[in-house]
Amino acid sequence: MNPQKRIHFFFDMGGVLFEVKRQQVWQGLAGHSPLSAEAIQQAFMQEGSLILYETGAISSAEFWNQLRRIAQTNLPDSELEPIWQSALSPIEANLNAVRNLTQNHAVALISNTNLSHLQRIYQLAPFLKDLPGSFSHEIGFLKPRSEIFKHALQLCGISAVSAVFIDDRVDNVAAAELMGFQGMQLPEPSLFQSTLNQILEQ
Repeated sequence: MNPQKRIHFFFDMGGVLFEVKRQQVWQGLAGHSPLSAEAIQQAFMQEGSLILYETGAISSAEFWNQLRRIAQTNLPDSELEPIWQSALSPIEANLNAVRNLTQNHAVALISNTNLSHLQRIYQLAPFLKDLPGSFSHEIGFLKPRSEIFKHALQLCGISAVSAVFIDDRVDNVAAAELMGFQGMQLPEPSLFQSTLNQILEQ
């Protein structure tokens, strides 16, 4: 691409801009539960409430109730939420690269997430609040469903032919490419800058 050409970048967040370590959550809950971290994780994965939370089908309060039931704990919401949010840690180099990118290019977010995690993300990286975002819990659809990509394009008022989408998951990148995006899969967060450079130098 011509270095003077303005590109519209769309970024996933988990695995790209933030590490998501859910083991932190299970260990945190296990400290207040008769169950082990492994047992809590297994029960959580079988129970299915995360999909409901990340598509906006249940509220944060309902999700905390599910976590309490799964972990067999009486922790109040005010203590449960920090444990849930502990899964997130910023990848500072990648966030700085995105911040720099906004000086010359349009940047937006497409992410499977939930209200509590999004609030934490905005605390950790406040500049992301200023970027357009298509978030699963607000739209009601998870990637790789086409609806979330359509929403992102409509939100930004562009067509997919002028858009680049970067995600850590192959299936999400493939879905974006079917919509007409230029898709780039990020196998490791440390390859973020080189992936950007590859796009910018085309």
